[in-house]
Amino acid sequence: MYLDPISDVDLRRTPDIAQNPGWYLFKFRGDGYKMSTVIPAHIAPTHGIPFIRRYMDIKTITFGLFIILVIFAFACSNNKFFVSGGSNGSQGPEPMTLDVMSFNIRLDVDDGSNSWVYRKPIVEDYLNDLLPDIIGFQESLENQVRDLDEMLEDYDWVGDGRAEDLGGEACPVFFNRNVFELLDYDTFWLSDTPQIPGSKEPGAEFPRVVTWVQLEHRETGQVVYFFNTHFSHVSAEARAAATDIMSEKMATIAGDHLTIAVGDLNFEIDGDEYVNFSEVVNTNNNLDNVMNVADEVNIGETTFNGFRLGTQRIIDFIFISEDFEATFFQVDEVIRNGVFISDHWPLRATITH
Repeated sequence: MYLDPISDVDLRRTPDIAQNPGWYLFKFRGDGYKMSTVIPAHIAPTHGIPFIRRYMDIKTITFGLFIILVIFAFACSNNKFFVSGGSNGSQGPEPMTLDVMSFNIRLDVDDGSNSWVYRKPIVEDYLNDLLPDIIGFQESLENQVRDLDEMLEDYDWVGDGRAEDLGGEACPVFFNRNVFELLDYDTFWLSDTPQIPGSKEPGAEFPRVVTWVQLEHRETGQVVYFFNTHFSHVSAEARAAATDIMSEKMATIAGDHLTIAVGDLNFEIDGDEYVNFSEVVNTNNNLDNVMNVADEVNIGETTFNGFRLGTQRIIDFIFISEDFEATFFQVDEVIRNGVFISDHWPLRATITH
């Protein structure tokens, strides 16, 4: 702790003190902040000499220590003082931590003991046990979307079916309304005419869609975009075209904002199609596969199981903006009494910005 004569800057800022050369500027440095005040010259030492070592008069020392304690107490409680340089003690915005999920729930058809009617309670228990902040579902028929809506009481959802009449399979996005405010949303088709419902790329057996949302995180005010899709299961040509269309649309819609892209992409992680997709979305959208960047990764040999054990096909993915930090990624293999939760395992990640 040292005393320095009032500087010219401080004289201009406090003209009443400038008229009285018998005042000195007291400077105090603490952890992460710098404070100043003024004290009378009769208790102030000469420039650059420690306070206690300069004055040995007990009354002066007592009064000086009192001044120091007052300044220190005020600084600790407020982390700033009325003439301040450097940091004001602000800790910055709170980080946004999100639990996100991608889950192909398998459409409602006759799958014997693994039909939707038997899997539905398993899905409900699983989802309500985890309660992710955002979920991208694939292969969801209208009745299944209604079921999911009933299961997830605190969630809103958006999405359109892939058919021309907006019926059929959808890729709905569910989000916790207590965590997010919905700002915008839409669905586009993976074709040369993305705005036309039911349109598709040559080679694709069915139309394919991407449903996206723009969400504002209520606690931090941060904005995030979430894209959910399901690529063609039969055509590499259609998947290659879908890669370019999706990347271009994400760049147009989300720009440089925080982005999450999930889905059943129907190509395997060790193939050329995956390499191409990864390179395209990294170059154009700054996205990384979360399983490559997460601190903790728990994954078996597959995300697609086909209602049987022993398959080895990782075809479902979560990609995130490079600005996110990923702490956790896991593929959950859920079977209850011999009934599979789906023919795909759900995958989830915890990410922070």
